[in-house]
Amino acid sequence: MPNDDDDDDDDDRDELTAESIDTFGITFSRPKYWEARIEAREPPTYLWWDEDCGSFRITPMRFAANFELEPFLEGVFAREQASGHAPIWRTLSGRRCVAWIADAESRCHFYVTGRGELVITISYAYDPDMLDDDYEQDLVEIGLEQVDAVLASLVF
Repeated sequence: MPNDDDDDDDDDRDELTAESIDTFGITFSRPKYWEARIEAREPPTYLWWDEDCGSFRITPMRFAANFELEPFLEGVFAREQASGHAPIWRTLSGRRCVAWIADAESRCHFYVTGRGELVITISYAYDPDMLDDDYEQDLVEIGLEQVDAVLASLVF
Protein backbone atom coordinates (compact mmCIF):
# COMPACT_ATOMS: atom_id res chain seq x y z
CA MET A 1 0.00 0.00 0.00
CA PRO A 2 1.52 3.39 -0.96
CA ASN A 3 2.40 5.77 1.80
CA ASP A 4 0.63 9.13 1.54
CA ASP A 5 3.81 10.78 2.84
CA ASP A 6 5.59 9.71 -0.37
CA ASP A 7 3.09 11.72 -2.41
CA ASP A 8 3.78 14.74 -0.21
CA ASP A 9 7.50 14.33 -0.89
CA ASP A 10 6.81 14.36 -4.64
CA ASP A 11 4.70 17.52 -4.25
CA ASP A 12 7.54 19.15 -2.29
CA ARG A 13 9.94 18.36 -5.14
CA ASP A 14 7.72 20.33 -7.53
CA GLU A 15 7.27 23.35 -5.26
CA LEU A 16 9.43 26.33 -6.25
CA THR A 17 10.55 29.26 -4.17
CA ALA A 18 11.92 32.65 -5.16
CA GLU A 19 15.63 33.15 -4.59
CA SER A 20 17.80 36.21 -5.01
CA ILE A 21 21.42 37.26 -4.81
CA ASP A 22 20.71 40.92 -4.10
CA THR A 23 24.31 42.12 -4.29
CA PHE A 24 24.38 41.18 -7.97
CA GLY A 25 20.72 41.75 -8.90
CA ILE A 26 20.15 38.06 -9.68
CA THR A 27 16.75 36.43 -9.11
CA PHE A 28 15.41 33.00 -9.99
CA SER A 29 13.09 30.25 -8.81
CA ARG A 30 14.44 27.00 -7.41
CA PRO A 31 13.04 23.82 -5.89
CA LYS A 32 12.03 24.69 -2.33
CA TYR A 33 13.53 21.54 -0.85
CA TRP A 34 17.09 22.28 -2.05
CA GLU A 35 19.42 23.01 0.86
CA ALA A 36 21.57 26.14 0.60
CA ARG A 37 24.79 27.76 1.76
CA ILE A 38 27.45 30.21 0.61
CA GLU A 39 30.85 28.65 0.01
CA ALA A 40 33.77 30.58 1.48
CA ARG A 41 35.63 31.35 -1.73
CA GLU A 42 36.64 34.46 -3.55
CA PRO A 43 34.46 35.29 -5.34
CA PRO A 44 31.74 33.73 -3.16
CA THR A 45 29.85 30.81 -4.62
CA TYR A 46 26.19 30.30 -3.81
CA LEU A 47 25.39 26.59 -3.45
CA TRP A 48 22.08 24.73 -3.47
CA TRP A 49 21.89 20.96 -3.42
CA ASP A 50 19.82 17.85 -3.08
CA GLU A 51 21.45 14.71 -1.71
CA ASP A 52 19.82 12.60 -4.43
CA CYS A 53 20.13 14.78 -7.51
CA GLY A 54 23.32 16.84 -7.27
CA SER A 55 24.49 20.37 -6.58
CA PHE A 56 23.79 23.70 -8.27
CA ARG A 57 26.21 26.63 -7.92
CA ILE A 58 26.16 30.25 -9.02
CA THR A 59 29.35 32.31 -8.92
CA PRO A 60 28.80 35.95 -9.90
CA MET A 61 31.85 38.18 -10.52
CA ARG A 62 32.08 41.89 -11.25
CA PHE A 63 34.77 43.23 -13.52
CA ALA A 64 35.92 46.79 -14.26
CA ALA A 65 33.45 49.13 -15.94
CA ASN A 66 35.38 48.88 -19.23
CA PHE A 67 35.06 45.06 -19.27
CA GLU A 68 33.88 43.63 -22.60
CA LEU A 69 31.65 40.61 -22.11
CA GLU A 70 31.45 39.31 -25.69
CA PRO A 71 35.22 38.82 -26.15
CA PHE A 72 35.30 37.20 -22.71
CA LEU A 73 32.57 34.70 -23.68
CA GLU A 74 34.32 34.00 -27.01
CA GLY A 75 37.49 33.27 -25.00
CA VAL A 76 35.63 30.88 -22.70
CA PHE A 77 34.17 29.11 -25.74
CA ALA A 78 37.63 28.78 -27.37
CA ARG A 79 39.26 27.62 -24.12
CA GLU A 80 36.67 24.90 -23.56
CA GLN A 81 36.87 23.81 -27.18
CA ALA A 82 40.68 23.56 -26.89
CA SER A 83 40.23 21.53 -23.69
CA GLY A 84 38.34 18.88 -25.65
CA HIS A 85 34.90 19.84 -24.42
CA ALA A 86 32.09 20.51 -26.84
CA PRO A 87 30.85 23.98 -25.87
CA ILE A 88 27.64 25.28 -27.37
CA TRP A 89 25.98 28.69 -27.43
CA ARG A 90 22.70 29.00 -25.49
CA THR A 91 20.49 31.89 -24.54
CA LEU A 92 19.72 32.61 -20.86
CA SER A 93 17.48 35.55 -20.00
CA GLY A 94 17.91 36.82 -23.55
CA ARG A 95 21.70 36.83 -23.23
CA ARG A 96 24.38 34.69 -24.86
CA CYS A 97 25.72 31.86 -22.76
CA VAL A 98 28.52 29.33 -23.24
CA ALA A 99 27.52 25.85 -22.05
CA TRP A 100 29.50 22.62 -21.86
CA ILE A 101 29.84 19.37 -19.90
CA ALA A 102 33.07 18.36 -18.18
CA ASP A 103 33.79 14.97 -16.64
CA ALA A 104 36.12 14.42 -13.69
CA GLU A 105 35.22 13.16 -10.22
CA SER A 106 31.83 14.72 -10.95
CA ARG A 107 30.00 15.31 -14.18
CA CYS A 108 29.53 19.08 -14.37
CA HIS A 109 27.25 21.06 -16.64
CA PHE A 110 28.66 24.57 -16.91
CA TYR A 111 26.99 27.78 -18.09
CA VAL A 112 28.79 31.14 -18.37
CA THR A 113 26.87 34.30 -19.20
CA GLY A 114 26.63 37.88 -18.04
CA ARG A 115 25.58 41.46 -18.57
CA GLY A 116 27.79 44.52 -18.67
CA GLU A 117 30.62 43.97 -16.20
CA LEU A 118 28.83 41.05 -14.46
CA VAL A 119 29.87 37.49 -15.34
CA ILE A 120 27.84 34.61 -13.94
CA THR A 121 29.21 31.08 -13.86
CA ILE A 122 26.63 28.41 -13.13
CA SER A 123 27.27 24.72 -12.64
CA TYR A 124 25.28 21.62 -11.92
CA ALA A 125 27.26 18.58 -10.75
CA TYR A 126 26.50 14.98 -9.89
CA ASP A 127 28.33 11.68 -9.51
CA PRO A 128 28.78 10.19 -13.01
CA ASP A 129 28.32 6.69 -11.53
CA MET A 130 24.65 7.63 -11.16
CA LEU A 131 24.30 7.20 -14.91
CA ASP A 132 25.03 3.45 -14.55
CA ASP A 133 21.92 2.75 -12.46
CA ASP A 134 18.38 3.12 -13.88
CA TYR A 135 16.91 4.59 -10.69
CA GLU A 136 19.77 7.03 -10.16
CA GLN A 137 19.75 7.94 -13.85
CA ASP A 138 16.11 8.97 -13.37
CA LEU A 139 17.23 11.18 -10.45
CA VAL A 140 19.83 12.83 -12.70
CA GLU A 141 17.12 13.46 -15.32
CA ILE A 142 14.93 15.06 -12.62
CA GLY A 143 17.86 17.19 -11.49
CA LEU A 144 18.61 18.33 -15.05
CA GLU A 145 14.94 19.24 -15.59
CA GLN A 146 15.01 21.26 -12.37
CA VAL A 147 18.19 23.03 -13.48
CA ASP A 148 16.59 23.89 -16.83
CA ALA A 149 13.63 25.38 -14.93
CA VAL A 150 15.99 27.41 -12.73
CA LEU A 151 17.92 28.64 -15.79
CA ALA A 152 14.65 29.60 -17.52
CA SER A 153 13.65 31.68 -14.49
CA LEU A 154 17.00 33.45 -14.13
CA VAL A 155 16.82 37.25 -14.27
CA PHE A 156 19.87 39.51 -13.96
